[in-house]
Amino acid sequence: AYVYWRTRVNPQHTGFRGMELTEDCTDVRPGSDTQLFVTPNREAPAVFFANERFYLWLSGCKGWAPTATYLYTAPTALGCFNCSGLNNSKGWLVGWQPPPIPEPGQPGNRKRKRPAAWAFGSQSTYVLANPLYREGSALAPFVYMADRWTPRNNVSFGTYVWLPLFIDP
Repeated sequence: AYVYWRTRVNPQHTGFRGMELTEDCTDVRPGSDTQLFVTPNREAPAVFFANERFYLWLSGCKGWAPTATYLYTAPTALGCFNCSGLNNSKGWLVGWQPPPIPEPGQPGNRKRKRPAAWAFGSQSTYVLANPLYREGSALAPFVYMADRWTPRNNVSFGTYVWLPLFIDP
């Protein structure tokens, strides 16, 4: 198991980091602290494994407003997410920044009813492997789980979004 977080210490350490957890998940393994990539503000990590790759789903930072979502990939849990192959002065791998996930109907997101650029006004919290999914079935292999905050609405200030999620190979 792993833990991922956003850092905003200084320009050299801004981005996302990850560490491996101990077997009982009560501590982190010494020496596993890894800067995954340097990036502008991103938050709300949801990590999952599909098609022999680790996926890191993030959103931008716009306070309470809906924001674009971003999808990074890596071959290992603490690997180089979206590597460019370059290194910075500290020896950390530097990843390129992916474009936002396209809006529904646009190239790269043409299939209906799938999360897109604004993720239906939500921010990712988790991507769940669908326990009912079987290879070749029409069911989504994952469920995108998110929260939606609308502070101006006292009735539905915080609601949840669960959507089917398909990952093309």
